[in-house]
Amino acid sequence: RCELGIPADAWVVGTVGRVAAEKNQALLVRAMAPLLGPRMRLIVAGDGPLFPDLTALAASLGVTAHAHLLGVRRDVPDILNAFDVFALSSDTEGLPLVILEAMATGLPVLSTRVGGIANVIDEGVTGFLVTKGDEAALRARAAALRDDPAAARACGAHARQAAITRFSAARMQRDYLDLYARVLSPVRDTVG
Repeated sequence: RCELGIPADAWVVGTVGRVAAEKNQALLVRAMAPLLGPRMRLIVAGDGPLFPDLTALAASLGVTAHAHLLGVRRDVPDILNAFDVFALSSDTEGLPLVILEAMATGLPVLSTRVGGIANVIDEGVTGFLVTKGDEAALRARAAALRDDPAAARACGAHARQAAITRFSAARMQRDYLDLYARVLSPVRDTVG
């Protein structure tokens, strides 16, 4: 936050990802614009074909002082640590790893309900989902999280716990071993 000139007590909504049509960061900028000011900031880390358009949109909305469009960053963990909430405004997704990274960082997730995201986010517990393209719902949910920081922190703690228990490398290894045991069990029974 210091590097970006963001006050320590500001509420920060942030996202990380390629700036492209399917990611629809323009929706996030438009949704957050009325909320932004000295005590609420937006960070967008990432580059892509629509980065110039996103920069122009922020300028046209008059939020360049409070919307930090960073371009390519190699320090994503540090950037995530500057956020109070991770937001994803995509029109289409599979299961973006960045959501799991944000959850592991202890961030509540605010996302559009697309792709496999609803399988990861426990509504109201680890994050919140809004309808794809719903600018007003995205803004309202971000404002609600900002206005109840204790609930946002609790949601982030639940998100971290879910990332560790459901999506860690150790969990994946255990699940693969269980799968192999189930698949190979009938083979062992017929051979033995």
